[in-house]
Amino acid sequence: MAREDAIDLGFPALRYDITLPLADGRVGIDGVTLKPAKISSMVFKDVPEMREGRFGLAELNLGYLCAAIAAGWKFVALPVFAKRKGPLGFIFCRKSAGIATPRDLEGTRVGTRQYRTALTLWARGWLAEHYGVDVAKLRWTAQVPEVFPFAGTPPAVDYVPPEPGIVERFLAGETDALITDISDAAAFARLESDPGVHRLFPNYAGEEARMVTEAGYYAPVHVMILSRERDEADPSLARCIFDAFVRARQMARDDVLSDRAGFAIAWLRDAVKAEEARFGDLWPYGIGANRKAIDALIRYNVADGAIRTALPLERIFAKGTLDT
Repeated sequence: MAREDAIDLGFPALRYDITLPLADGRVGIDGVTLKPAKISSMVFKDVPEMREGRFGLAELNLGYLCAAIAAGWKFVALPVFAKRKGPLGFIFCRKSAGIATPRDLEGTRVGTRQYRTALTLWARGWLAEHYGVDVAKLRWTAQVPEVFPFAGTPPAVDYVPPEPGIVERFLAGETDALITDISDAAAFARLESDPGVHRLFPNYAGEEARMVTEAGYYAPVHVMILSRERDEADPSLARCIFDAFVRARQMARDDVLSDRAGFAIAWLRDAVKAEEARFGDLWPYGIGANRKAIDALIRYNVADGAIRTALPLERIFAKGTLDT
């Protein structure tokens, strides 16, 4: 549908193959010019432009979504989850702590950079729901204070200074376990090569593959959000943006299966075909295809005390995307 007045829309730097066709202009949004905009997906402090809806389109760590909406931040989500990762590969333990099974985490000191992120939220939810861990018995050490209030009694978290980092503190023996998002090759190398450290799930990829079947989703960790002011001013905009992301993802998939694009990974086309044959689509957009993940996200937020009661989908997602 043609837009009467062309608009400029701030667009974050999305470094994912499935969003690249949008970023490089091969996929467009009718009547919309995308303008590069810098806004962090992490909420380590108050972000006035996000809180007040003074932005266009942004990417948000999914761990903040429900708490931010409950706190009245002025944005709506689009069911576009361009980044996903399972949490089990990010649970490291000190061998001296005697943690051999998930329930052995109870009563131990667990380090994390920030308590409320998607990775730690999924980890707590999965450990409780699928492995029988009483996560209330985990003693947390974190470095980044929470921005959003808790609906009930806040969890017991000991806050420590930002330096040294939480990985260094874990390796030095300050915590018994580590559950935190890591995007640092050097940190992975140190954790994976330290003889005093092991993963709680040594075959985490195999265990997460099993969880895809049991839980019904590959855990999303980021979501796209749109300024509520923009959404209310043009109710058709959210759906147009969503449809563009869908087209971009399909184009990126076609690039890989046509053997003309992708990452520098040998037999990438074969790996994608094998993944789809085994699991179907692990990267879907839309509410219907992600309903199990969305329901779990809301359920885990209630269990975590981030929100008092479950939020209705109409309060979370843009109206124009509710039928996706």
